[in-house]
Amino acid sequence: MIRHPFFLDDHVVAVALDEAATTATQRLAELLPELDTAAGEPFRKQLHAHLAAMLTGQTALPRLVHGEDTFGDRFSLDDLPLPRAGMGYAVQRLDTDTLLDRTSGTFLPVRDPGLSGLFESFDRAHAAARDWLKARNATVDAYPLAIVPASYDGELRRHVLIYGVLTQSP
Repeated sequence: MIRHPFFLDDHVVAVALDEAATTATQRLAELLPELDTAAGEPFRKQLHAHLAAMLTGQTALPRLVHGEDTFGDRFSLDDLPLPRAGMGYAVQRLDTDTLLDRTSGTFLPVRDPGLSGLFESFDRAHAAARDWLKARNATVDAYPLAIVPASYDGELRRHVLIYGVLTQSP
């Protein structure tokens, strides 16, 4: 279980991961001269990837750090076969009809006329979700969030969850 909302690409985590892979490769190269050649860099990169997988719970170990897919797999609105056109990316709190409001930084129901819940890119929605968790020193275990395609209905003057209310488990 994660105690702090660390993400794999947080500067301190990225630096520590790079240093661990580099130091381990250098130490092993003292014993295995083959690693002190061009073969050392692919080894270091694979070690880095394995350490990242271990930290993000992709192995038998518990997740210690949030990975790139914390809020779902990266997607492009243009590539999704949507029943209704997506106008932007939204951060949805799972099991609810609430979206992260870009202005207030709080979760508001899709029917709230003050909601400004569409982000122009996956990256901006991801950053907003990440910032929201970090501001609360929380994790996705406590606050499950997902980046989802969303739209705005001008006639009804409300946001539309294209896939409806997503749940934590199917």
